[in-house]
Amino acid sequence: MSSHRNQATAFVDLLERVMRRGERTTVRGYETRELRHVGVQIERPLERYVPVPSRRGDVFASIAETVWVLAGRNDVDFLSEYLPRAGEFSDDGRTWRAGYGPRLRNWNGIDQLAEVVAILSEESTSRRGSIVLFDPAEDFQVSKDIPCTNWLNVSIRHGRLDIDVAVRSNDLFWGFSGINVFEWSVMQEMLAFWLDSDVGGLAFWISSLHVYERHYARALEIMRGAQPIALGVRTPAQRNFATPFSELEGTFSDWFAIEGMIRAGGIPAAEIRAFKDPLLRDFLWMLAARKEQQRVDADAAQAWLDEITDPELVRAAREFFERRPGGGAVHRASAEGEILKLEIAELHRAKTSTYGDSWKRHGEVGSILPNIDRKIDRLRNFDRIAPEDAESASDTAVDLFVYALKYRTFLAEQQGLGLPHGVSRWSDGVEGFEYLLNEYDSFGPRESSDRAVSDVMAAGAAVRTAVTKQLPIADRVRLAEDLAASAWDLVVVLLTRRSST
Repeated sequence: MSSHRNQATAFVDLLERVMRRGERTTVRGYETRELRHVGVQIERPLERYVPVPSRRGDVFASIAETVWVLAGRNDVDFLSEYLPRAGEFSDDGRTWRAGYGPRLRNWNGIDQLAEVVAILSEESTSRRGSIVLFDPAEDFQVSKDIPCTNWLNVSIRHGRLDIDVAVRSNDLFWGFSGINVFEWSVMQEMLAFWLDSDVGGLAFWISSLHVYERHYARALEIMRGAQPIALGVRTPAQRNFATPFSELEGTFSDWFAIEGMIRAGGIPAAEIRAFKDPLLRDFLWMLAARKEQQRVDADAAQAWLDEITDPELVRAAREFFERRPGGGAVHRASAEGEILKLEIAELHRAKTSTYGDSWKRHGEVGSILPNIDRKIDRLRNFDRIAPEDAESASDTAVDLFVYALKYRTFLAEQQGLGLPHGVSRWSDGVEGFEYLLNEYDSFGPRESSDRAVSDVMAAGAAVRTAVTKQLPIADRVRLAEDLAASAWDLVVVLLTRRSST
């Protein structure tokens, strides 16, 4: 079995293996390259949004089909909005005869998802958390729709919830990377919440992994150098889904009602903002942005993307939009900014894991300002930043930005600022930091690096003066915001300069 960080790294590696070592096989009149008996382990299933250049994935279709399956549906009408070819895989033009939804949620009256939750709630180490999707009574027939995923098993060990997936036939483009990893990782995230576990590994046991001839040219294009745009930063323990199982049906009903409004052309922003589940709410914002992009309204699409809490999801949307007419207006520069923010978030998570709350242990005067001053003094030593200094200066600027943003979380607590949805603490851990980090979007042209350094020094001096004179908290908050904005601008200037040399 091969092990991979996420769906994107798995896709790139498996594509190479299938195209170089796969046997040419003709099935139902279509030529494929096929590998048999393939085992694949996804170590971080929650990193399900990482785009691969030239893969041309459709994150919106993945979202729609996933919610449709987990809600127990199999109607072609809904799915065709997002997968126009859905009707081609239906025997009667109305349903997918062997759709996973009804088999998962209502197999002769049995909700298999509910049964797995009940079994593992009673005995967390049980080996009976099985879900079956192949029906011998129905599937030994000629049909356009025979289930590819046959069986799943859910298990919990050492506080981590793992899923094994047995697949008889897996198209690497449309199946494995198009929907399967996505849908089962979302189900895994839900189960982990219901069973109070961390998300573990997602393993696939595939009898036939293949690439169709129609995808050969794209496969070769990807193999010529494409890699995932950037690795994600989410950890196996991080989840966004937060709906109790007892509320699932009502939550899905509300979700589809709002999706219907979006589909009809209206964006019910108030209803989406009021939607309780963070993961499913982000999915609704994604569909709203898609609708605006279809109307070639880049500003409106950007506005809805700005509502999304998961930066990886935003990045996947922007990658998709850039491949569509008018999509370039949903700025490529913003996509670069998202990648930078992901890297900063990962850096902050690592530092927090190592140092905890030591950055604020002696308060504003004893800990926080000295850390900020040290970073500014180091920048001052560069005087005029020569090209050979750009890397060291940019590292220092990133550190300063991190401390400035942490200072903002500290002041938010001192000010008694209310906690936004999804944030349980301001300055402890990473939640408050990452919430504020989402404010920094712009990655466009800036002034010179020397001017940017001067702005940082002036902002830092103003912060120091405000604390020394014990100015009101509101003034210190404003000055801390100015410092963080100046530090962000400097980071952008220096990174842009490095990339152009």
